[in-house]
Amino acid sequence: MKENFKKYSLLLKIFLSIILGILIGIFMPKIIVDVFININILIGKLINFFVPLIILGYVINGVSSLGKNSNKSILITVVVSYLSMIFSAFFSYFAVKNIFFIKYLNIKNIKIDISDNNIKNNIFSQINIAPIMSVMSALFLAFIIGIGISSIKSEYLKKLSSDFHNIVEKLVKKVMIPLIPFYIIGTFTKISSSGQIYKIITTFSVIIMCIVIIQTCAVLFLFLVASITSKSNFFVLIKNTLPAYFVALGTQSSVSTIPVSIECAKKNKISESFVNFVIPFCTTLHFCGSAISIMTSSTVIILSNNIDVNFKTISIFISVFGLLLTAVPGVPAGAVFAVSEILKSALGFNPDMISLIVSIHLMQDSFGTACNVSGSSALSVIINSIHSKKLSKI
Repeated sequence: MKENFKKYSLLLKIFLSIILGILIGIFMPKIIVDVFININILIGKLINFFVPLIILGYVINGVSSLGKNSNKSILITVVVSYLSMIFSAFFSYFAVKNIFFIKYLNIKNIKIDISDNNIKNNIFSQINIAPIMSVMSALFLAFIIGIGISSIKSEYLKKLSSDFHNIVEKLVKKVMIPLIPFYIIGTFTKISSSGQIYKIITTFSVIIMCIVIIQTCAVLFLFLVASITSKSNFFVLIKNTLPAYFVALGTQSSVSTIPVSIECAKKNKISESFVNFVIPFCTTLHFCGSAISIMTSSTVIILSNNIDVNFKTISIFISVFGLLLTAVPGVPAGAVFAVSEILKSALGFNPDMISLIVSIHLMQDSFGTACNVSGSSALSVIINSIHSKKLSKI
């Protein structure tokens, strides 16, 4: 019993944190709400500072441990991630087209203000805990160093990268993971106190419900493929990934979930050196949840506004759309802003339509992030299987 409680303690803490955050936001006085929001802001700044260090620590160690097959592993990961996002976008398009009542929704010129501008007494807004570099810079630097160590076969540098990885791992286990429940409390306090909980329930509920259902189906399909390719139990793979799913749901951040995602991936019998590479890499590359959110919203707008777009145009749009998602900036609604130009040029969307997509995307952000994270966990199993088969032929 004690062992089971310890095993699922993080999951329990996350559930309690979500409930507590909602209750604080709804029932507590403003001064208490502000305290938790400020704690959330401070922890968010700390997490942003830690993230490049985590990527450097895990990816350098992971890539350097892959040896001569590191280049192949990177290529396989990029291709599989791209195909996953393309599949997610096409699946969303066809799913929404066949939900017959969607075209009768009247969603023209609707805007929702879900910004954080109304949050007052932000005592930590002036504190600048700047990351040493951006996430993408950390990722590229990690690849260069990791592949370099692997190429020159330096035992000294390999030992150095391993020691740095151990330092980062200790930082993650002793600092980041214990802070996650407090960060989640602050996130849901902010959401519920600003009225977002009610808006999510009452506004665009049909669209958000469609997005979440499609995201769930897509992730289940990825896990089915993962179970077939790895010859693992489908339900065990999902069970092992649930903690990462709920952490992502609470934090609304894929990068903040990296430590938990790595632990979940290890339970799915992926080698430590490989998981240290593939999870951080997929976190900055694989956005199946965002692909589904944007494509579902876009298809709803096309149908409800009677926009004439043929399948050839949609196919070209999705192909380019998938490429652009691999370079998504790490900001709220970054995925929408990354593809906004082709939404205008390929589908003929106006600024109001893009504003609508941004609103829906932000309101489902927790579920989209959870889909990204769990989808990446499934991909890690698939890529590990492909990688293992390639190695067996060498």
